[in-house]
Amino acid sequence: MLYINRKNIRLKNFDYSEENAYFITICTKNRKRIFWENKTIFELNEFGNIVMKHWMKIPQVYDNVMLDEFVIMPNHIHGIIIIEDKKLNAIGNIINQYKTSVTKEIRQVSSDNKLEIWQRNYYEHIIREREIDRIRCYIANNPHNIYKDRYC
Repeated sequence: MLYINRKNIRLKNFDYSEENAYFITICTKNRKRIFWENKTIFELNEFGNIVMKHWMKIPQVYDNVMLDEFVIMPNHIHGIIIIEDKKLNAIGNIINQYKTSVTKEIRQVSSDNKLEIWQRNYYEHIIREREIDRIRCYIANNPHNIYKDRYC
């Protein structure tokens, strides 16, 4: 078996359970377009609605988490998660639980128990206060820029 030595993309010595806002991007496996009806109309399909439903449940699962701007693209999602007070649930735990719950439900409705939804990892950026408006704007405008995105 071939093992790939993956580079850790997290900051060393940073506590990801600290009170912060995080810009999150999660891509589908092989960037497969599975969340929209088609590329030209921003309309979620059944899988996209599942992704939305589970995102909105995050604050119910984690009482110290608040959600901000969020968008579902054909093959990835962008969102801002705000951890309001320090508890044991770090951003990695939140994302892993989210990806797992989405995968379970999509596999159930598709009747495909081996269907892979997400890439192995995700991207996160710790948001500085002066950046939040720019990042919110980027997320909100992402569907309008789909034709510039070679991966969509």
